Amino acid sequence: MRCILKKTASQTSAKTSTNNRSSWQHLKRLGVFQLKLLADALRDLLLSPLSLIVTLLDLVESDPAKRHHFDRLMALGRRTERKIDLFEQHKDSDDGAVSIDQLVDQIEQVIKREYSEGQVSGKTKAVLDKAIGRLRKNAPEQTAAEQSDSPTSAAPGSKP
Repeated sequence: MRCILKKTASQTSAKTSTNNRSSWQHLKRLGVFQLKLLADALRDLLLSPLSLIVTLLDLVESDPAKRHHFDRLMALGRRTERKIDLFEQHKDSDDGAVSIDQLVDQIEQVIKREYSEGQVSGKTKAVLDKAIGRLRKNAPEQTAAEQSDSPTSAAPGSKP
């Protein structure tokens, strides 16, 4: 009977771990989307007046062969769109452009590696521990069986 209870508790613990991971991934996607929205808005704010300026330059240019400023601005807009990739439509694109998603993934990997190796500063570790604590606090409550299986629930120095 105890073996059955332990198995059920470990399965429930695995589900809680999966839910925490799923919650983290969902929050990460939201944060990255907000970052992309900001980058997209800044780009739009810059491109709007620039489009007026380059159009004026093209109209003033007497040689039609040299009227390419607006086309170059459009090409810049396409390149930045692939880098921002707001709606993940370029996710599988292999054009060599480093996207915001790739940058965020690289930063996340560095933070995880340094955190696991203990190479982060005390202040950064405290901030990360606090954030992880908040995520765990918002996770579904553990059952009594899960808490007894959890290594953190045992008193210091006691044997499991």
